[in-house]
Amino acid sequence: MNYKLLFIATVCAAAFCATPVHADYTSWQDPSYDFSKIRRIYVGRVDMSDVALSSARQKSLETTFASRMNKAKIPKDVMLTIEAPTASKSLSVSRVQKASAESGTEEADDLFEAAKAANAQVYILPRLTRWQVKSYIEPAHVEWRSVQVRDSYQDKDGNWHDFYRTETYPDYVPAREIPYAVVTMTFEWYDVLSGELIASSEDDRTRNAENDPKGMYQRIVDRFAKDLKEKVTSD
Repeated sequence: MNYKLLFIATVCAAAFCATPVHADYTSWQDPSYDFSKIRRIYVGRVDMSDVALSSARQKSLETTFASRMNKAKIPKDVMLTIEAPTASKSLSVSRVQKASAESGTEEADDLFEAAKAANAQVYILPRLTRWQVKSYIEPAHVEWRSVQVRDSYQDKDGNWHDFYRTETYPDYVPAREIPYAVVTMTFEWYDVLSGELIASSEDDRTRNAENDPKGMYQRIVDRFAKDLKEKVTSD
């Protein structure tokens, strides 16, 4: 048995097991709802009440969301309104449902009323539920490296010839701390007229060796924009 190869495989397997890389996307939509008939959509400001972020970070993420959504390639016959980052804060699902039930009264939520004022058929509530930078300790281990070595030989006629051969050697890697980032967002679609939830999705991502989750946040927003386009263009 080649014990060196077995050792390499064991080290690699342990390293992959320790590395927190994860991407999970789940979605649901009401099969009885005709999304193809949607012509006006109101997308609320990102609700960040579940995460502890500075005001500067929140404003940066709000601006990023609005900017990327405004660049989304939505069909021309669908009007998409993105709530401005300076607007009042989005409310929780329970408040949105309450606003729907009480629409037309003074207690109705301003954002829900804004959706109605925009003649929107659907209101979408984006929520940032996780924004974390963590780390884990990668144990000390040995990794086998390969190097090409130039060599030569002399044939029977006394002529020299060059060739290359591969040599492997052990390289000790000390224990180290590796950062990783976690970002999770949910998107909830509500019918403005009935207040009923008609669709929802959750995008949960973890990226190794990452100490700034903003790149994952941008990719989540881009996927949401793509999902929105697919919903309103489906037959």
